[in-house]
Amino acid sequence: MCGIFGAIGNWNEGSVRALAITNRERGKDSLGFFDSSGQMIKGAGDPLTVMGNPNISDWLIGNRKKCQSLVPKGWFIAGHTRLGTRGAAIRRNAHPFRYGNIVGSHNGMVDAPREYEVDSMYLFDLLYKHGGDYCKAWGEVTGYWGVSWFDGENFWLQCHDGELSVVQTGDCWYYSSDDKHLKACVSCDPEKIVTLGEGVTWKFTPAGEVVIADSFVSTATQYWTKGGNYSRYNYGEYDDMCARGRSGGYSNTAGKGADSKWWDDDEYTSTNDSGDVRDFDSDWRDAWATYTSESEHAKTE
Repeated sequence: MCGIFGAIGNWNEGSVRALAITNRERGKDSLGFFDSSGQMIKGAGDPLTVMGNPNISDWLIGNRKKCQSLVPKGWFIAGHTRLGTRGAAIRRNAHPFRYGNIVGSHNGMVDAPREYEVDSMYLFDLLYKHGGDYCKAWGEVTGYWGVSWFDGENFWLQCHDGELSVVQTGDCWYYSSDDKHLKACVSCDPEKIVTLGEGVTWKFTPAGEVVIADSFVSTATQYWTKGGNYSRYNYGEYDDMCARGRSGGYSNTAGKGADSKWWDDDEYTSTNDSGDVRDFDSDWRDAWATYTSESEHAKTE
């Protein structure tokens, strides 16, 4: 359970900040953003605390100024709050993730190979390897999602057995994982809120066009359903849900394979239910640590 949110167009900084805090109910492990320059910034910890970090606050202000001055690089802002299901609650595991020209954030769960420390990484790596063709990239992926990504030219939103709503107000589109967030944080007509259906994919262009793209169609032979219902947890119950095991009641209706285990792990090692120690591939880990250096992975200016 995570949250994605953001705005496309002439967005209001206060509304984006409010969406970040309301999405805190869906994830308290980290907060991250990316924009139309391809830059990312993120931090581990409670989003309420991370939002107060001067680097992140200044980054938002800077992007707002880009938007006001009509600089193309400021035409969208995309955020994510994380509730980890796989991978420790550390900065490099926070969304967004970048693979080549693809940068994006994901809410949901997918069955990913072990070499991906966070399952969401798998989606964006596949999308990059398939040249942005999401039907080919994700068709056989077991899982579900609401996802946002940027391909270096256009910004995309998609929902597959997940939750994602959008609304237009003036010359700006806002989106969030829950329509209640939009009702609470955005000055809009609630009747105009659109909840994306199964496979629905929207493309936003720098010129302000909104295109209903080809729908995503899953061809996966296995699938997961959400055993729990997000709506049954209110703000007061959220901490209890985290204490019970983070991701609550999710189930794989076709059973999990040998590579489909889930751990609550520390930075590099953990144990599963049988007491076995998880062994990450050290070469991959070193390569990823280099890639996620401050200079390359979390630019703030």
